[in-house]
Amino acid sequence: MDPPYGDHIDYSEDPRCIGKLSAYDPKYYQAMRGAFDEAFRVLKPGGVLAVYVCDYFETKKGLAPVGFGLFSIFTVRFIPIDIVSVVRRNKSLLKGNFHQAAERDNFFLRGFNYLFLARKPEEAPRRQRGRSAR
Repeated sequence: MDPPYGDHIDYSEDPRCIGKLSAYDPKYYQAMRGAFDEAFRVLKPGGVLAVYVCDYFETKKGLAPVGFGLFSIFTVRFIPIDIVSVVRRNKSLLKGNFHQAAERDNFFLRGFNYLFLARKPEEAPRRQRGRSAR
């Protein structure tokens, strides 16, 4: 999954679109819980869910630690495998205006995204039919 985490991009005209919710709004995390529940439903036991996301920052609102928020939600049902820091080789971060804005507004330039990996638990073994467990 590569979920939206800010409402600054118009993903869809559908009012139910998760991309219309701000990462600062608890409703965003409720909606993502529903997305993780659906992933749990459709994955086979032992299947792996990968979530690719980064934190979000707005000058007036501060940091929205989206990665930690989503990790805490989806590890309720999934078993964590790994957390990978994926370096963003985005050349736009090298542009002077990003550095000037970071210095002026006192924030960090985040040069990485999270890649969370987790496994759906295996189903419990089923009893053999017709045999009692005495």
